[in-house]
Amino acid sequence: MANVDGDVAKLIIKVGGAKLTDDMMDSLVSLKVNSALGATSISKIDFFDKSAELQTDAKFEVGKSVEISIGSQSAPSVIFNGDVIRIDYIFVTGEIDKIRLICYDGLHRLSKIWHSRAFINKKISDIATTMASEASLTGNKIDATTATFEHLYQNNQSNLDFLRMHAKRIGYEVDIEGKGLVFKKARYQSATSSAVILKWGDNLIDFNAKIDASDVLAEVVVSSWDPDTKKNVESSVKAGSEYKVGTVTTRGTSMVKTKLKSEAKVYRLDIPSATSAEATAIAKTHLTMASMNYLKAEGICKGEPKFALGKTLEIKGVGTKISGTYYISSFEHIYNKKGFKTSFEIQSNGTFT
Repeated sequence: MANVDGDVAKLIIKVGGAKLTDDMMDSLVSLKVNSALGATSISKIDFFDKSAELQTDAKFEVGKSVEISIGSQSAPSVIFNGDVIRIDYIFVTGEIDKIRLICYDGLHRLSKIWHSRAFINKKISDIATTMASEASLTGNKIDATTATFEHLYQNNQSNLDFLRMHAKRIGYEVDIEGKGLVFKKARYQSATSSAVILKWGDNLIDFNAKIDASDVLAEVVVSSWDPDTKKNVESSVKAGSEYKVGTVTTRGTSMVKTKLKSEAKVYRLDIPSATSAEATAIAKTHLTMASMNYLKAEGICKGEPKFALGKTLEIKGVGTKISGTYYISSFEHIYNKKGFKTSFEIQSNGTFT
């Protein structure tokens, strides 16, 4: 078995609400859980099926709920919650026959619902609540938005595409926790302590980071129409006004402006209506998201079930410039006979010295 925080890792797989038997767990070949911001999380679970017995087992059917937990014996953490969407039957000469369950989390339900419709006098958060209900998602966590739109059109889009589009504009995240939709302010906007700490030479196995100034902006301008004052509005946010992600000391926007003498500016003309304050918030969000391309990293660590999208992790021991707090954009848990590892992609909008 793999280790988690010095304890023997306990893996629990529930299908249809019931734990798999010890015999089924003994036939487990491998497990992968892949998660990325705004995308459907996918789990792939492989079992040996030497006599093709699992083919007819009631647990191995499309539509069954799947919950995967892993962690210390005393407190395993849920790393996936979803449904069986596809089943593969694998026969290779010279190898033991296998069966593979491919499972999606609740975001896939939103991606299957398409509409062309208008929302009248609604907030984006109101629409998110409606769409979560349409997808039968429960236990939703939705932050209220401020602007009420007289007319907002969903133009032959899936509910997921619609929510992702508006989340990007207003600095929200779209995710699933448990069986519920998360539509909340992006967590890079608030300073929170890191649940995951990775140290080179300890639990951090591989780590590669890069500084890339090519996509970092110096200014974002949003032009729109204020429905209250009945006037055009134009709000500008410049380098240094973006949200600071984690423990950043030197911002990427400042380096681009001072070292490269860049005045890179983007105009956002796709916001149908916004007050001056809302336009400024949108511009700040866009500048922040562009700035987070400045410092990116990827790595592999010993299996860590506490990874969560949109939250932060702390990297230690790789030099003062790139050791610090990063925003988690994607990760993959891999569990097999060799052990439990987690690969990840993280980002920040500056360096730490």
